[in-house]
Amino acid sequence: MLALLALGACSGDGGGGGFVGAAASSGTGTLSVKLTDAPAGAGLARVYVTIERIGVLRAGADPRSGWSEIVLDPPRKIDLLGLRNGVTVGLGDLQLATGSYARLRLVLGRGPADHTIVLSSAPGAEIAMGMPANLRDGLELPHPFHIGAGETVELTLDFDAARSVVLSDSAPGILPSEPAPQGSAAAGSAMAPAPGPVVDSGVRRVSKPVVVGSSDVSKADPLALLKPSIAVIPTVSDGLPASGAVTGAFDDDSADGATVSLQTLDLSTGAVVVKRSTVVERRRWVLDPVPPGRDYRLVVARTGYRTVVLTGVDVTAGATIGPIALGALEAARTLRAASGRIVPADPAAGRDARVRALQQIDAGAGVAGAVVVEVASTMTPLDTGAFTLTLPVDAARVARFAAGPLAYTSGAGAGSYTLHADGLDAATGGGVLAFDASGAGQSAGLEITTRR
Repeated sequence: MLALLALGACSGDGGGGGFVGAAASSGTGTLSVKLTDAPAGAGLARVYVTIERIGVLRAGADPRSGWSEIVLDPPRKIDLLGLRNGVTVGLGDLQLATGSYARLRLVLGRGPADHTIVLSSAPGAEIAMGMPANLRDGLELPHPFHIGAGETVELTLDFDAARSVVLSDSAPGILPSEPAPQGSAAAGSAMAPAPGPVVDSGVRRVSKPVVVGSSDVSKADPLALLKPSIAVIPTVSDGLPASGAVTGAFDDDSADGATVSLQTLDLSTGAVVVKRSTVVERRRWVLDPVPPGRDYRLVVARTGYRTVVLTGVDVTAGATIGPIALGALEAARTLRAASGRIVPADPAAGRDARVRALQQIDAGAGVAGAVVVEVASTMTPLDTGAFTLTLPVDAARVARFAAGPLAYTSGAGAGSYTLHADGLDAATGGGVLAFDASGAGQSAGLEITTRR
């Protein structure tokens, strides 16, 4: 029950969440909804989002009128970056008639200052974010679940700030004192079709296309756009824990700021999927909640250091693994920056995408087949599609997970990466480029051509 207790200890009180739906009776159960976050991208000090309502649709019900809702009154403006390392906040509870339900709907605020960011380079300025047009009525999250009489189902929304905030190429610099006027070119009046929100399909996050016009970024700084990436994680089902947790610690400050993630291979697509991630704070980290699964890869990555990969991490519902003693990170002897831009085959497509550096290490440590992990990632700016990833040439340190001391070996494929670009809209598509950090080949001016 450790994972369940951890959630309760870290959660907010869920204040402000009332409900509109079925009245409580012997034929009802309880849905509880919480919110957590993965790490944000570099340069972001705060990421605020405002939540108004959470709806739930019964299986087979009319999607135009069959929603029951948790209403947050007043709406809650939440800093996503305060919800890391096992911290969650309660959004409210809802009494529902027993039966099967098909999806959730998250309704975000629509005010000019409801969604904002604060840049590390300008801590005194709060920047309003624009929002895609199809979020006006809410973001639907497909997630089938069942509620029995007297049972509680708890769902945690993993709102990934790193994948949700898209910046202009000029964002790190001096911010304009006034937002661009509505209808001006800078405000997006001539913007190409832009990507829509990213939702969890049950296997991996996928993009849904949407056109953003000038009305969608009115009163918002053109430097930032909110395109939510959210996964739904069941944490309590039928009154029992439905998720696990993994925790760890380092011996010194070398890992502070490093990203820790649990990754797996999607056998249906061959894609590397980051299931949960967090950041090391004061030598410690917590991944909670984590969907149950076998043979996770635990990856620790920080710019300037050798990547650490633990294979064979099995997560079960209701159990906490760790704390895993990871010692200290080893500084990389050689680093190389891969920089360039994405080039959509469709010139009218958006240029914002997520670029990931994947590395194949040897099977070693009792794992059958090759192990591919994500070492680094970044979001490309809205206007240029530019990216830079600083990667270690040194081999990853690889060990099979064990309760005792970890026996590290050097992984294969030192300095060899594939750069994967995944556009946030269907028109942008995706592309792959091989990159050898250890060779004398090109490292600047790279181009990743993407296709639908």
